[in-house]
Amino acid sequence: MKSTDDKQADGADAICAQLAADLRELRRAAGSPSYVELARKTGVPRSTLHDGLTGRRLPSLETTLAVAAVCGGDSVEWKRRWVAARASMEEPTRTPAEEPNVPHRRRWALVIAGILVLVAVGVTAAVFVRSSAACSPVREYRIDAAGAVLSGTGATIGAVVAGDTFDVTSLAHDRYPHRYLGTVRRTRVHGYVDEAKLTFVRETCS
Repeated sequence: MKSTDDKQADGADAICAQLAADLRELRRAAGSPSYVELARKTGVPRSTLHDGLTGRRLPSLETTLAVAAVCGGDSVEWKRRWVAARASMEEPTRTPAEEPNVPHRRRWALVIAGILVLVAVGVTAAVFVRSSAACSPVREYRIDAAGAVLSGTGATIGAVVAGDTFDVTSLAHDRYPHRYLGTVRRTRVHGYVDEAKLTFVRETCS
C-alpha cells in the first residue's frame, strides 16, 4: 500500500503530465516550433521549456503564458489552467476513510482547512482574471536587421533598422505567414515586420 507521500507525488506527476500534454498539443497546433525557436521568441531557456513541455516539472506561470502567447493560446485560459494545476498539486490526498483513528474534531479541522484553500484559490483566480482584463499584453521585440514595414495590402509603408523596438499586440499570422503586426516605437509606423528580424525582449501591458 502506498504511503501518503507516494500518493501526493503520483498526483503531482499526473498534474504536470496533463499540463505538459496540453502545452504540447498547443505547440503542435501552432506548427510544432522547435525549442530553439520557442526560446528565441519567449526569452525562456530551452532546458526550462523542455522540462515544462515534457512534464518533468510544473512550468512557472511566466513560462506557461510565454509558450501560450507564441503558440496562439488565450492568456486568460492558460492562467486559469495553471492556477488550477498548482492548486490541485497542493491539495492533501488523504481522506478521513484512510485515517480511522483521527479524532472527530481533527477531521472537521481538515474539512475547514480544505474549504479555506478552495476559497483562497478562487480569490486568486479572480484576481488573475481581473488583472488580465485590465491589461492589454504587448510583446516587445528588438529589431536585429534593417527591413521594410508592410501594410495589409503588401505595400511598403516604412522601414526598421537594427536596434529599433517593435511592439506586437498579436502573434496571429493573419496575412503573412512569417510576419508580425505591430508598431515601430521610433517612428510609430504600424504594420507587418519579418519575424526573422525580431528577438523577443519582454512582455508588458499597454
